[in-house]
Amino acid sequence: FYGNEQCEIKLFFIKPMTAHLLNNWNDYLGMPQLDGALHIAIKDPITDVIIPYPLPTNFDETVPVPSEGDNWVDDDDPRIPVHIQVLINMIENGEIPCEIELGELIAPASQAFTVKLTNLKPRKLYTALLYNAFEVTNNNIVSEPIHEFVFQTSRYLDFESQVNSYLLNDGESLEVKQAVYDIEIAIDNIAIEKAYDIIVNPESQVGDPLENLYQHLFDRVIEGVLGITPMNPAETTEFNKIIDINTGNIIAILIRNPEPFNNPKIPISIAQDMIQVTLANGNVDNSYTVLHSKDFSQTIVMNSTNKIIAAIVSFKFKYYKWTGTEYFADPTNGAFVNIFINN
Repeated sequence: FYGNEQCEIKLFFIKPMTAHLLNNWNDYLGMPQLDGALHIAIKDPITDVIIPYPLPTNFDETVPVPSEGDNWVDDDDPRIPVHIQVLINMIENGEIPCEIELGELIAPASQAFTVKLTNLKPRKLYTALLYNAFEVTNNNIVSEPIHEFVFQTSRYLDFESQVNSYLLNDGESLEVKQAVYDIEIAIDNIAIEKAYDIIVNPESQVGDPLENLYQHLFDRVIEGVLGITPMNPAETTEFNKIIDINTGNIIAILIRNPEPFNNPKIPISIAQDMIQVTLANGNVDNSYTVLHSKDFSQTIVMNSTNKIIAAIVSFKFKYYKWTGTEYFADPTNGAFVNIFINN
């Protein structure tokens, strides 16, 4: 996200000692102390302007800069060397024919580098440049590049803006409409039951004849079972009512957005509940089950009755972040929406 301090960059190091190499070096055997610092600059790949360090006071204010503060945080889950991890796996899997009493794994003192960026622009490509700076004299700073990578900002200010983009305003009136659309299909009860079974029992789908054509379960439901042809990309968050024209019943709701609702690298076992249907009291309505697309930009929702009769369906959206050891649902970035389905 491009909003103020919404874009966060975290660097985790394979070697715990790296944090010490990128900080101050104490005086030793007559050699003077060196004041070191890892710092980051953001460059627009389209221009040739390199952001200087330290940043001059009169520099262009439109340049993205990291927020102030201590950028080093404790990494409570440092990476284990490969050869040690191999031994651990062999012991845990019982491949070593002996009994070994292992103590608790000692987590070495390790730190990660994290910054929150300000002043970014939407849907723009940037290059993050990492430098290691050491002071040689009071007026001379040697800054060496050590890493760089490219990233693109979202079209949205923050997660709440992404979810709430379903609220549409034509710009000419004060009336706000919801991006709720109809997808009409002709389908029989057997296919509806099949779609629901795939969503609610994904583990039982091994060996399904449709597996050869549609490897991902979401595509198998949407295209293979429901027969919905590929649609134009979504322009906002939108809620599509999938209607059986034979009965007029709403059999499912397809939620779409032009961008993923969460990082697609998050294991589905964790991100499964990133979109939930809730009751009036805020609790999860367990009569609904969801299935996410591979890139987390689409979700299909079905009810255990195979039809949705509620006038209003409430959704809870969660946004997950990585702490260094695990993913957690950020309580400051969640969103609740009420969608008018039958009106």
